[in-house]
Amino acid sequence: MLPPDDADPAPSPPIDLPPDAAPGAAASAEPLPEPLPEGLNERSWRARYLPAVLSAIVPGLGQLVRRRWILAAVFLLPVVALALFGLYVAATTTPTELIAELVDPTVIWLIIGLQVALLLWRLLAVGQNLFDRRLPRPGRRDVVPVVVLLVAVIAPQAYAGYVTNEARLTADTIFQQDTVTTGAWDPNGMAVPPDPSDFGTASPEPSPSPSPSSTPRLSVLLIGVDAGS
Repeated sequence: MLPPDDADPAPSPPIDLPPDAAPGAAASAEPLPEPLPEGLNERSWRARYLPAVLSAIVPGLGQLVRRRWILAAVFLLPVVALALFGLYVAATTTPTELIAELVDPTVIWLIIGLQVALLLWRLLAVGQNLFDRRLPRPGRRDVVPVVVLLVAVIAPQAYAGYVTNEARLTADTIFQQDTVTTGAWDPNGMAVPPDPSDFGTASPEPSPSPSPSSTPRLSVLLIGVDAGS
């Protein structure tokens, strides 16, 4: 026997939703972002600025705090590789050779390029922490902290680049290459007349001894390193 038309239909099974789920959440299939680690509330300043400060010091540290393992490896591995290369050069080079290499203009330009690349890498790591998609968008109250953090990152790096460039200019001034050819060679193939003073007779009298002075003398021995060695 069929049930009457006005009979109530069978109830559908209930759908379990989290307590804080909004109405209509069951129909949404968008993946939710990964939650923040414990101790980093998304409304807390530590969730945004503590990882950013750590990444400003060493790129990748802030991502480690947030447990973003892949991003931490991407930002941290190049810095570790650069530090290991510097330690290898310092361990396999004598101090004299190291100083001679550091005053080479080509090496100084390379150091300036590495400083620029490191600055951009640090800014990228800091920006990833400041604008993480798991955090709310920065508001007006975040303008001052963000500007202060960027100045704290850029100013020391810019000063280090300025000092390095001044060292390059000083090295270029001291270690100038002599482009003037000296000697008796004439590029036009003509004989150079001799200088009569080159064939003069020296005086048989000894030169007078310098008078003693009360001011002490300081003898300085300058040792240079041949760039071609």
